[in-house]
Amino acid sequence: MIDWGVAMRVAPGEMESGDLHLIHEFPAGLLIGAMDGLGHGPEAAATARLCASILAEYAGEPLDEMVARCNGRLRGTRGVALSICTLNEKAAAWSWIGVGDVSAVLLREGPNLRPEREFLLMRGGVVGGFMPKLTVSTVRAVPGDVMILATDGVREDYSQELNLRGTPQEIAERILDGHATGTDDALALVVRYTGGLP
Repeated sequence: MIDWGVAMRVAPGEMESGDLHLIHEFPAGLLIGAMDGLGHGPEAAATARLCASILAEYAGEPLDEMVARCNGRLRGTRGVALSICTLNEKAAAWSWIGVGDVSAVLLREGPNLRPEREFLLMRGGVVGGFMPKLTVSTVRAVPGDVMILATDGVREDYSQELNLRGTPQEIAERILDGHATGTDDALALVVRYTGGLP
């Protein structure tokens, strides 16, 4: 159903990244996510891993309920910024939700071969700390769609004039090569919906 690739960099002076991705299959589709443990180093990485394990445990539940579960179980940790989406092939739909500054953008080839962009509305807050009221957004899924999730170690302009040719891994590496800040952990997860059966 998808091709995907991920590129990561660790903050200067650290051995372990607090940025983590997740791709997890459940009966109705796929759960895709990126999380950024606040700060750097082993404690941020441990918080991100805990968040990923909670998401995998409850994959298939409504996205806002999954985020609420993470919020409860991450109390007392550094917390994470988090964006997650599901791809439901039967319903031909992407659904997504985000807390904090992990960006998500859906790109699809438009007229004149220029990609059309749809951005996830990110809400301020921290999963495991202050949580805003969240709303799940749903958009149609079309084979060829490219979903990109990027942590705040990637400059926000990464999707402008982005070349979508090549594999998702090549796209992810181009994003980091051209847009990593160099001062923070950085992660870019690129998922292309192929339209085939899992």
